[in-house]
Amino acid sequence: MIQAVFFDLDETLIDRAPAIRAFVVDQHARCASVLEAVPLDRYRDTFLDVEQFGRIPKKTVYPELAAKLGLPESAAKILLDDYTEFYPRYATLRPEAKPAVETLHGLGVKLGVITNGVAEVQYGKLDSIGLRPFFEVILISSIEGVSKPDAEIFLRAASRIGEAEGACLYVGDNPRVDIIGAEAAGMPAAWLENQESPWPAEVPLPRRILATLADVVPLVTAAAGGR
Repeated sequence: MIQAVFFDLDETLIDRAPAIRAFVVDQHARCASVLEAVPLDRYRDTFLDVEQFGRIPKKTVYPELAAKLGLPESAAKILLDDYTEFYPRYATLRPEAKPAVETLHGLGVKLGVITNGVAEVQYGKLDSIGLRPFFEVILISSIEGVSKPDAEIFLRAASRIGEAEGACLYVGDNPRVDIIGAEAAGMPAAWLENQESPWPAEVPLPRRILATLADVVPLVTAAAGGR
């Protein structure tokens, strides 16, 4: 029986693509003092190429971005500080996320988040989308000192929410970081299909596949025998 559900944040609860594209356009305008010589199209395309769908930490992205654009090292810090302050405000909630979270919460399922990233940014996103009060446990890699797919972060999450790993479900979009990582820790996982993170052809498909976040509710209730 599933007693607790943990969610990934980016590309799971949050639809990251429109948020990051809108942010980059506005960052280009906000940081005109260091970007005035860089056309918007070039800045946007280079940023998206360097950050690789959010897989590369921003503390690495911005120095590399500055180097590629011929900007001074000081520009990287200005841009990183801007990202940390402003990006959380752009967080865009997936349409199915809030109803799914509210339904599970109403059923008495314990809820949590396990996410890689910087605490200030990740907490800011959760506040921006208005879901933070629903989560009893939130683990962020920068605080924990360990990142997904390391089993330790999943084990800590189960311990803090007070359930065995096997009584928890982890929902995420990244095959290796989320699904394979959780399963290796003994925590059942459900893969939220994502075109930006297709399932590796060399790895057998997971047992639980979600077309949308709405599918997590019947998955949990079925496991609970109609909770």
